[in-house]
Amino acid sequence: MGKSVISEKLFTKDYFLLMFVEIFICMCSMMCMTTMVLFGKYIGMNGMQAGALSSVFALFSLIGRPFSSPLVSCFSMKRLLIVCNIIHAATLVIFPFTDSLVIQIISRAVAGFVFAVATTASGTMVS
Repeated sequence: MGKSVISEKLFTKDYFLLMFVEIFICMCSMMCMTTMVLFGKYIGMNGMQAGALSSVFALFSLIGRPFSSPLVSCFSMKRLLIVCNIIHAATLVIFPFTDSLVIQIISRAVAGFVFAVATTASGTMVS
């Protein structure tokens, strides 16, 4: 039989680095979804408000999915991934400094949206 058309290695340093980034993004986001309820209760929110902190992330992660593919197509995936991770980290820094439900929900909405874009960018880069 003839030689394979694909001569590039699959398991490269970049592949493993991107997989690590993908796992880290997902791990941080899932940890935040579960701990946000506890954080909300800690700062005096009732159960419904604390639950909203967690669920708004999941909602905006779903809302962000249709927009993530066009963003990945229009911009450099590497830069988009870096910018989304910086924004995601910034949204997490907001929590200890405010007890405003509105600011916290907006922060979680932004985090959910950039999570969708970041995972689309990193998943596309890996594949």
